[in-house]
Amino acid sequence: MSEPLDAIELPLALGALHATLLRGRTFNDHDTKDSPRVAMIDQALAEKFFRGQNPVGKRIFCGPGGNDTYSHWYEIVGVIATMKFHGADPTPATPVLFFPLAQTYRNTLVLLVRADPRAGALEKSIREIVARVDHRQPVYDVRSMSDRVAQTWATQRLLTSLLTAFAGLALLLATVGLYGVLSYNSVRRLREIALRVALGANRGQIRSLVFSHGLRLLIFGCVIGLLGTFVSTTALRSVLFESASNDPAIYLIVAGILAFATTMACWFPAQRALRVDPISLLRSE
Repeated sequence: MSEPLDAIELPLALGALHATLLRGRTFNDHDTKDSPRVAMIDQALAEKFFRGQNPVGKRIFCGPGGNDTYSHWYEIVGVIATMKFHGADPTPATPVLFFPLAQTYRNTLVLLVRADPRAGALEKSIREIVARVDHRQPVYDVRSMSDRVAQTWATQRLLTSLLTAFAGLALLLATVGLYGVLSYNSVRRLREIALRVALGANRGQIRSLVFSHGLRLLIFGCVIGLLGTFVSTTALRSVLFESASNDPAIYLIVAGILAFATTMACWFPAQRALRVDPISLLRSE
């Protein structure tokens, strides 16, 4: 195949990455600069250019690093499962080509080391080993894979933090507003409550009157909120990574907070109304 390839071309230590071999073989000691040129491709490239075929044994014409000066024919000897090198975003992964280091000219190299994550002095040991091989070779930008993965999620984490902060503020404002509205409404009904008490209503009936109005408003508001949540989840999934469209725990927590605010907003005015002398209140009216 000689058509241009839109792919990443990397000589990588596949063992350190625990890459999954799907077809063919990996590189070995026989793949030297004097042996026939070979390459490996990932599943994304195989599906793009060799859909419905076995790419092992076929040849591709390309130049590692995108340099046409070093373009050669390479025989495909293996297919690797697709890996993501630009973050865990939902966009399709860029096809990748793998070349044996002995057959590829590189000015800079990336050293991958799989080790115990608790090894705190790993960087120092690597620098010492590289210095013993070539003391002129600099070693820089040493970071763990966890740090690099976290860096790719920096934007998503920032958006998530901002959304969480604004959502918490909105919940606080909704709670305070709900308490204020229900409390004010209950205070406005003091004259009605006094009339009911004067006509023989007991304390339980007064509490039921105040709480029933608050619960109706709470249920109505929760229904509207749930409908708005289901509509907005589509937009959230396009921004957040692996966000679930339905999270019952979050819904229960928010509903519990609003229910608590509703209870307090109804309880205190109801207690206040029960302490008011209906005769004095009616005379003042």
